[in-house]
Amino acid sequence: MTSLKDYKEYDAEIFPSDWSSLYISGEDMLEELLNFEITPELQ
Repeated sequence: MTSLKDYKEYDAEIFPSDWSSLYISGEDMLEELLNFEITPELQ
């Protein structure tokens, strides 16, 4: 998995400016934007 710091330079292009200080995972972002929880797959 690629760490978030490798994407930081693209934050301004991808996210609105008010998101720039938030460091959350893509999963957390989807849960917030789509208003649902992603449950982990059962092993």
